[in-house]
Amino acid sequence: MTQKQSFFLLVLVTFLLFSCKKESYKVWLDNPTAENLDIKVNGNSYPLSSKEGVEIDLGKGNHKVEVKGDKFEVEVNSDGLLNAAGEEYVLWNDIYYDKNKMDKAPDGALKEDSISIDGKKYYGELVLFGKSSRFISKTWDFDVKTAFPETVDLVKKEYITYKKLFRKSDFIEEYNMMYSVDEKELNRLVDSIMKTRELGDEHSHEGAAGESHEGHTH
Repeated sequence: MTQKQSFFLLVLVTFLLFSCKKESYKVWLDNPTAENLDIKVNGNSYPLSSKEGVEIDLGKGNHKVEVKGDKFEVEVNSDGLLNAAGEEYVLWNDIYYDKNKMDKAPDGALKEDSISIDGKKYYGELVLFGKSSRFISKTWDFDVKTAFPETVDLVKKEYITYKKLFRKSDFIEEYNMMYSVDEKELNRLVDSIMKTRELGDEHSHEGAAGESHEGHTH
């Protein structure tokens, strides 16, 4: 065998090895429930405590899952989350902007939408994954165990959006906390405005009552 033939044979073998290599994805196996679960994937057992999970590698294609006697298959074709417990998840797209330069988020930066959970409406750019969504392909920046950052570096941008995947209970808690803060701030501003108006009315009455205030503008 000549040196040239050996080279082409090496190239061919390398190509075949890589073409036959099984594609693998990073999949988060999650337990969002209040109880411990033993989840089996392709016969492998993964005991998970409440609100815990583990990252596993799964090849492209169908995989057998079993939890609490419930058996089903999921098709994996990307990184994502395996919803073995059959619970609801929410994808939240939120915006960061410089409040020193803008008094509100830019129009059109986020879609105005809403979802309904347990009969209650939640507003924002939100996507609800129902209990039948057994595999959720990754489109998020922050997963179920990573919080939205408090601040971000805009790097000369006016604004930036980030997506986070929430377990249902975590989403409701985060949403209520965020909007309760907004309501408190709104109430504080309303109280401040009302007190300013009352103070202005008092000054107006004082000016009308005495001749010594004549010509003084209130």
